[in-house]
Amino acid sequence: INMRMPFKYKLLVLLFFSTLITSLWSDNIYLLFLFSLGTWCILPFNKWWDGIGATLIFFSFAYCAMQYMHDQTGSGFIYLSMIIAPVAYYRFGSWAICWLEDDKKKLQFLFISILLYLIPVLLLTIQDILIVGFVNESRYLLSDIGKEESTLSATIYGLMSSAGIAFVSIIFAESLKLKEKAVFFSLAAIALVIVVHLINRTGIVLLITSIILSFGYSTGMRLSKVVSSLLLLLLVLVIIIKSGLVSQEIIDAYIERESGTTDNAAELGGRSGKWQAAISDLMSSPLGWKRVGYVHNLWLDLAAVAGWIATIPFVVATINVLKTTFRMIKRNVTPFRLVVVTMVVAMFLNCMVEPVIEASLLFFVLMMFVWGMLKAESEEMVLNH
Repeated sequence: INMRMPFKYKLLVLLFFSTLITSLWSDNIYLLFLFSLGTWCILPFNKWWDGIGATLIFFSFAYCAMQYMHDQTGSGFIYLSMIIAPVAYYRFGSWAICWLEDDKKKLQFLFISILLYLIPVLLLTIQDILIVGFVNESRYLLSDIGKEESTLSATIYGLMSSAGIAFVSIIFAESLKLKEKAVFFSLAAIALVIVVHLINRTGIVLLITSIILSFGYSTGMRLSKVVSSLLLLLLVLVIIIKSGLVSQEIIDAYIERESGTTDNAAELGGRSGKWQAAISDLMSSPLGWKRVGYVHNLWLDLAAVAGWIATIPFVVATINVLKTTFRMIKRNVTPFRLVVVTMVVAMFLNCMVEPVIEASLLFFVLMMFVWGMLKAESEEMVLNH
């Protein structure tokens, strides 16, 4: 934190960090609400607004209104948090880009944020490895150190890991020294340990995708180099597996998951059928419908809860972010841009297969924070071009 920064902004940054380090705390919603309220009160109301921010406000109100209309239950405090938090985190991400002076400081701030977010999961993973070994075939991890009756499924931890996995892209940042790359890369290593421990297939796919995307971005997206990198990556994976660098226990665990008759990768873990049914329901029930379990897709789960009214504005915001991402790829690469672009894509792909808001509101608003950083960096890049 810059010591010359006004106290109110220091307080806001500390509140933001506190929401991340308590990512698995059951009462995290109170800190999330306090930070969101602080953002609305402290950040100048006439700054760090754009079309995405305005769309997020409309989405939040529509989502909460439709959810209450269907359920007529739930905490008013949670509804209020859901209304103010997405745009608060988005604007905070935009503010952070304006506040930070150079590319390295932006990268350091993002690194610290994601590190704090993953520390609770890392500690629980280490504890679980000591108890059950490196591979947890139950795919459930304790949600609190020392409390064996309190567990969360691999879905939550897989979501959280996707943010850290994006830091694998730092290996292609040419302007950083080897020691700096090693520090930033440690987040990808932490995320990979969590992913492998819980036999998470999505995390492995995100890791490979992040490597390919970041390599392509760092080389100007030249087709020949992207294709050659794919072939090289495939060769490296084969060598790693055949050489015994990956233990047989891990390989067997992934093979066992894939061989399951109702949970195989060809059917996206049973998700493809749910998506087809949800799309059919979306056409026949535009105001939402009653689900039997999650659809495992952020946009379709939004549609089930709140119908077209909330889904359309969020789809508009998503398209805007993806367009910004593609524009960013065409510009000069820097270490921060490399990581933030990869992170946006990794989190987006994870949202394609998980019920994000209902699984983890904190992950959702953290994604809004990354969106805000991306959008502000894009605008700053255009101004400086």
